[in-house]
Amino acid sequence: MASSQAQSEQHTSDVADSQDIATLFRLANGLIGRFSQLMNIDDLNNAIILWRRLFLLTPPGNPNQLPVLGNLANAFRTRFDVLGRREDLDAAISLQKSIIDSLPSTHRLRPSALFNLANALQAKFQRTKDQKELEEAINLHREALELNPAFHPDRSASFSSLAAALISKFNESGASDDLIEAIEFQRAAVHLRSATHPDLPNALNNLASMLTKSHLPEDLDESIELHRQALRLFSTNHGDRLTVLKNLRNSLNKRYEVRGEVTDLDEIIELQREAVEMIINSPNRFEYLDYLADKMKKRFEISSDRKDLNDALDLQREAIELSHAGPHPDRPVFMHNFALDLRTSFDAFGDTEHLEEAISICRKALLLPLPPALEKSALLRSLGNSLSSRYSYCGELNDLQDAILHLREALSLNFLESSTCLPFLVDLANVLTWMFDRKRQRRDLDEAISLYREALELPSMSPDSKSTCLSNISVALHMRYEHSNNDADLEEAVLLYREAFKTISPSSSGWSTLLNGLACALKHRFDKKGDRKDLEEAIILHREAIQLRPDAHPLRSSSLNNLANAVKKRFDEFGHVEDLEECIELHRQAHTLRALPHPDHAATLHNLALALKTRSEKLDEIADLNESIDMLRQCLIVLTPDHHMVCGVSWNLGIALINSYTRANKKEDLEDAVIAFRRASKSSSAPISERFLASWSWAHYVDQVDHESALEAYQVAIELLPRLATLGIDVKLRQEILKTKSNGLARSAATCAIRRGQLEKAVELLEEGRGIFWSQALQLRTPMDDLKTVSPLLEAKLREISKSLEQRSFRTTDLSSDISHKERSILELKATKFQLLNSTWMTAVEDVRKLPGFEHFMLPRRFSELKQAAFHGPLIILNSSASASDILIITSNVQHIPIPNLDLKKLNSLVQLLRMANTSGGKPVSAAESSKLKNIINCLNTPTTSLRAGVVSNSVKMNSDSIFLVVLAELWDNVVEPVVRALQLEKRDQLPTITWCPTGSFIFLPIHAAGRYDTNPPICASDFFISSYAPTISALLRKNTPRPTDPSTSKMMVVVQPETLPSTQVELKNIEARLPSKYLVKMGISDSPATVEKVLSNLPATCIAHFACHGYQDLNNPLESGLILDDGHLKISQMMRCSLPNASIAFLCACETAMGTEEIPDEVIHLAASLIFTGFKGVIATMWSISDDDGPAISDAFYENLFHGISTNFELKNTNSPQALHHAVARLRAEKISFSRWVPFIHIGS
Repeated sequence: MASSQAQSEQHTSDVADSQDIATLFRLANGLIGRFSQLMNIDDLNNAIILWRRLFLLTPPGNPNQLPVLGNLANAFRTRFDVLGRREDLDAAISLQKSIIDSLPSTHRLRPSALFNLANALQAKFQRTKDQKELEEAINLHREALELNPAFHPDRSASFSSLAAALISKFNESGASDDLIEAIEFQRAAVHLRSATHPDLPNALNNLASMLTKSHLPEDLDESIELHRQALRLFSTNHGDRLTVLKNLRNSLNKRYEVRGEVTDLDEIIELQREAVEMIINSPNRFEYLDYLADKMKKRFEISSDRKDLNDALDLQREAIELSHAGPHPDRPVFMHNFALDLRTSFDAFGDTEHLEEAISICRKALLLPLPPALEKSALLRSLGNSLSSRYSYCGELNDLQDAILHLREALSLNFLESSTCLPFLVDLANVLTWMFDRKRQRRDLDEAISLYREALELPSMSPDSKSTCLSNISVALHMRYEHSNNDADLEEAVLLYREAFKTISPSSSGWSTLLNGLACALKHRFDKKGDRKDLEEAIILHREAIQLRPDAHPLRSSSLNNLANAVKKRFDEFGHVEDLEECIELHRQAHTLRALPHPDHAATLHNLALALKTRSEKLDEIADLNESIDMLRQCLIVLTPDHHMVCGVSWNLGIALINSYTRANKKEDLEDAVIAFRRASKSSSAPISERFLASWSWAHYVDQVDHESALEAYQVAIELLPRLATLGIDVKLRQEILKTKSNGLARSAATCAIRRGQLEKAVELLEEGRGIFWSQALQLRTPMDDLKTVSPLLEAKLREISKSLEQRSFRTTDLSSDISHKERSILELKATKFQLLNSTWMTAVEDVRKLPGFEHFMLPRRFSELKQAAFHGPLIILNSSASASDILIITSNVQHIPIPNLDLKKLNSLVQLLRMANTSGGKPVSAAESSKLKNIINCLNTPTTSLRAGVVSNSVKMNSDSIFLVVLAELWDNVVEPVVRALQLEKRDQLPTITWCPTGSFIFLPIHAAGRYDTNPPICASDFFISSYAPTISALLRKNTPRPTDPSTSKMMVVVQPETLPSTQVELKNIEARLPSKYLVKMGISDSPATVEKVLSNLPATCIAHFACHGYQDLNNPLESGLILDDGHLKISQMMRCSLPNASIAFLCACETAMGTEEIPDEVIHLAASLIFTGFKGVIATMWSISDDDGPAISDAFYENLFHGISTNFELKNTNSPQALHHAVARLRAEKISFSRWVPFIHIGS
């Protein structure tokens, strides 16, 4: 261009030399005219050169100089407008200022010069944003207006330009005075332009644009009308029509956003359609298409007209294709929006091809460079949600797994942005909930709940978002309750549902969802607590939800199903047949709405089948039962084998088939029932709790008909029990599960095995199904020396995990209602980590079992191992179940003795009698109590002694001892005497030791004291043997750390509390008289307080621990039970953490230290058992309260016998302790004291 310019200068120089100024004028104007037509920049450059030459040819005073300056200034300004070069604008401004300086104030051209300079300064302000230049431009426009007469033809343009300058000022300052004045001047400009004025449309358009900046509704209305006028004045092919059309569209859009009138939206769409047609070949066409698509989507959101959405999608496809041709940097943005709308089409109309396209579009967009306007996280979120949507209709697990993967990455990219991460947290939580529903892995649900909690802690959450989040977390908590049976989850779900109602109005679309969710949670709470108000409220809420979900509502079937379940529950509880009939009708309606391939078809069919089964039982309708069985079988056809519902459906099919077998006695029904029960109990995708209940039902039903699979069923149920009360949950919940699920299971299983003659199996089942809590705790301390030899790495790993698991297994989790979601999330995260640790431990144990020779590692002991506990004397199991009571005598084999006259009802009567005897305090029984006693004794129905006959005939005055005589005689006649005969025992000086292992109600009865004390001479158990008790057989078989070879390291620790128990001073003095002081460690005396730290530090060297202090029993968490010392509580959990290589005997000289709990007797939850499992081999304890004087007497006599012969060498044989207690009790009994004083002292352990 430089050479072209040089040639032009040479050419014009020659012309100038040969032509006059007039010729140059004509040539320059000609070049300007040609530039205006052809827009060839060379013409403009040459014109500027000519005007410069003319400027040199017209010195000051020359009449042509002013026009030359004006034309040169205009040419510079034009070139600035074309090329945008700042120097051109500066040159124009400089020249225009020179013109103004040369013109007197009255010159006719001065207004025009002022106008031009003002416009140039306005243009410069747009570049520099220098307010001084804008203010100067405004002042120049004002001066120009003052100089122009009222009807001057340029006055209208001056008004418009001044108005434009004032609008620029308003845009910067926001001062309303500038806007008002700008509108006033623009109105004046419009007023001066006639209907045929060529600039009237632009003036109208500019005034309308200014009015849109006002906040007054009437100004916006006027603006729209002015834009419409301007548009009507422009022909369809006018160059400015598109600008006016866009302005009208924008004004209408502003009004639509405020008022929401659909007519405005319709007009916007029509205007945009015209704009799209006007720019067929424009490079910006895709932007117009995208805008039109957006408005079509908005109209679809209002009208739900499928055509609007499809038209929008077609427009977006074209826009994306055009953006690809560019390529446009915002193409990924268009693709992302398109994908979102494609998924909307799927959500609204089920267009699966649109969902597939959405997934494809997202994947392609992720491969492109992303503009600042689009975060990668947004694309990943869209892809994840689209994949989860595809999972919802096709059920492909890979889609759900990929969705979680993408949503995790999206959240990780947005994690630090608290203002934007809410939807990412919620979306990931939602799909994790789906994954739990599919795979039933607790960790997925735990993570989902944690994410919901995190979302709820975010600031400035909108009411709609909070409502949705509260609803979702409530659903997840409800699901976790159904899976793990943790009451705290259910209570929180109810609480959060109620909180969610406060965040939205009843007219909200989410209202029915909250009604439905809260109703379901209340129904489950009724199942748990039995409060009828919960059930009635649930039914009311379900009915209200149905009213909000008309026939076409996609969730109506869900509400029908849930209401049906609620009224069915009311029927189950209160027996109103009309509830059952309504339930069946509601389920049939839901079933109609959920025909295949509806994902909930099987669930609805299952519920209807259960209702029909119930009606068949209530009304004896065989047709209902047959229909129920058919439906349950259809469910299993529909479900995939790994579906979690297979367990529940098979379970109920088994029960229905048992009912059919009971009616028709068809063997094939029974066999099919067994197949169904077996399938249910082995369904790995179902929750352990459901499988456990299915297996127990299996055992219960087939045991009643003596089917050969009964033992298999019991075995399955017992094997599932430790997994149900797993170490991965806190202690309190473990206790609750054992209380509600396990009680009586092992005893019923043993009865079944005994009936089938499998006595060794009965012993194994009892051992495996009882004492679950303690066996789990002891598993973590399993010696692993053999494993270390074979696989040292695996041994080290398992030992480390066991150590961590043991430390955390003592915990309880108190999720009080007043803690924040963040605090709950932290606690739940710890619980989740603990569950993962437990899973890791279980996997490691399975790995050990794969090693040769370790196939039975940490599995329940077989009888060949258990019988070793009878090496030093017979071991006798007393079993009581609902169907029978039995004695199993273990020596080298197992001998069975049935107890036909002491069923479970009579056993419980004996327990009641014993409690009455212990509460009477030796006084005669009152008249009211006497009547109750006679009723209980009559229930025994075995008046074999004169005492019992006398009681029945009112010839005996009842007191504590007379009650004991009845109880102990019953135990002698039915339990002990048959054992004495079976073992051929005789009275002799050296008595054998028998270890009793009672179960169920036998645990609360003093078997060791059984006898006929009202005969002459009396006969009792202690005449034939010495008694000891064992909580479980395994407790007698524990492998202990070898004791030190140096006896001097063994000590006896005595802990007393003389301030609260004065008699303990006597105990201490008696012990001091029995044992040399060098072996004694005394605590609780003036110079040696009994502190927790001091006791714990002395335990490792302790051989005998004598605790003459108060104890306490925590039934919810046995490991929190303990002893009350001077500075606090010494807990069992603390003692379990100690190494006790010397621990031999613990003497608990306190009240009720061996009194178990009726709720879970087979778990042997009392303080004495706790010490056995802590490491002591034998414990002296009490079954009920003792006299203050008896403790010192018994302990002194006990130690007299135990330490007999010890002088300088403290070598103790633990097997002496049962014998020592036997002699001590005999001495106390010889004082002719009441039964209640000597009977409670027992020995537990080996």
